[in-house]
Amino acid sequence: MQRELVRTLKSQVLTFLVLAVIIAAGWWLVTETDLVDTRTFPPLDEIIGAQTQLTDPAPATFLDHLAVTSVRVVASLVAGFLLGFGLGVLFWRLPVLGRALEPYLLAFYAVPLVVFYPFLLVLLGINSWPIIAISMVMCSVPVALNTWIGFREQKEIHRMVHLALQLPRLLRFRRIELPAALPQVFTGARVGAVYSLVGTIGMEFMVSSEGLGYAVRHQYETFHLPSMYLFLAATLALSFVVVTALLAVSAVSLRHHE
Repeated sequence: MQRELVRTLKSQVLTFLVLAVIIAAGWWLVTETDLVDTRTFPPLDEIIGAQTQLTDPAPATFLDHLAVTSVRVVASLVAGFLLGFGLGVLFWRLPVLGRALEPYLLAFYAVPLVVFYPFLLVLLGINSWPIIAISMVMCSVPVALNTWIGFREQKEIHRMVHLALQLPRLLRFRRIELPAALPQVFTGARVGAVYSLVGTIGMEFMVSSEGLGYAVRHQYETFHLPSMYLFLAATLALSFVVVTALLAVSAVSLRHHE
């Protein structure tokens, strides 16, 4: 398990570092050779030093905004995964309910959930919970659908095994049905992680007064582009960390259940 985790992390980190070096080298080249307007694309040294020159009227620092968004993303991802997994198992055990609710779940992909933000403000208050709740719902939909598919579309050999062994229901779920469904479950979790990131940062950009999304908007509106690019880079880095961690967990879990 540890070797699998280390191998996965090394591969993802190496890919990220190579891409980061290529982007940084290209940025340095076009800014140092005046191929672009440095007022729009500031040099790298200005972007790196921008964390000490934030134009935010609130006493929040770069790390404060990063911490707020990180907590929101992790909370919505964990809650969304648990909710989606529970719904997927429920739909599998109650197929009639699953078929009845499937169109409504699919409709959530087309509904801008930001319209529920005023209602959640009244219900949960002016804090991080409305943003977490919306991102959680966005994350839970693909997790629920893929979990349902993973359990529903199991191969006949799995059914034959548990019939032959006559295992108790809980043990059958843990030893046969769950391992068989895990690849599809983690596929939904990866899609859900993307939705969680998009939902959290997008909501921060539109309605929040803290977090990376808010910081990007505020620095843009105050024409402080070095700080804006710094927060954009932090957003990309956070997305990489979340997706890489999820890939590592899925690799270890699948290896453990082989």
